[in-house]
Amino acid sequence: MKNGLYYSFIAVALVGIGTAIYHAYDEIVSYSTSVSRSCSVNAHISCQAVFAFAKPFGIPLYVFGIVWFPLVLIVALLMRPKINRTYMILLLTIGNLFTVYLWYFDIFVVYPATQAVCPVCLSLYFMNYILTILAAFSG
Repeated sequence: MKNGLYYSFIAVALVGIGTAIYHAYDEIVSYSTSVSRSCSVNAHISCQAVFAFAKPFGIPLYVFGIVWFPLVLIVALLMRPKINRTYMILLLTIGNLFTVYLWYFDIFVVYPATQAVCPVCLSLYFMNYILTILAAFSG
């Protein structure tokens, strides 16, 4: 991976970790603090509104981000200086396939029930796509 893309990849993975930690904090405190309530912009863009649905497979959604982004970061750091693009894209494809499930879950289960979307969740999905694009163009 070229240095510029590598550092961008690391930066996005770190932002993903930070966002996942923020999301975990929100759910652990059940959106009861002023920090966690900042995620709710209005009735339709609100982490708190979708909170009750944030447990696909019975696992709190934040757990996936807390595991996923550090895993991607560790793999990228261990593969440095020569990241094997094929392996990284394969790993990120697994994450993207899970994200497809989460989109389905958001669109067909959560949104009809709440008429709301979680901006933090959506940002985590897009960070995974950005990591995939960076890995794809690294060759």
